[in-house]
Amino acid sequence: MIYTSNDGSFGVEGFVTTPLKDRLDEHQAGQGEPIAEVITIGPPLMMRAVSDLTLDYKVECVASLNSIMVDATGMCGACMVPVMEDGKLIRKHACIDGQKSTVM
Repeated sequence: MIYTSNDGSFGVEGFVTTPLKDRLDEHQAGQGEPIAEVITIGPPLMMRAVSDLTLDYKVECVASLNSIMVDATGMCGACMVPVMEDGKLIRKHACIDGQKSTVM
């Protein structure tokens, strides 16, 4: 586990994508620890940046989407998120679809 903070007061200074990219580069070069999956939890923009970064390295990424849910049945559409599925951009409901997808 690698911690980051914007000002460097805890862990590595900067965004989480900086040490992640370093680890992914090492993994791609056959060095460092193998990476089977990246799990990202946090603000949506950070999770998108992490997900976008892992795409280039062909590493599975799981994002914990905690979007606003009004009725949890998919009828209101408040929790809809764009995802890539089979190379096509579609919208899914986080409340009912809640599955592994590539977040866009």
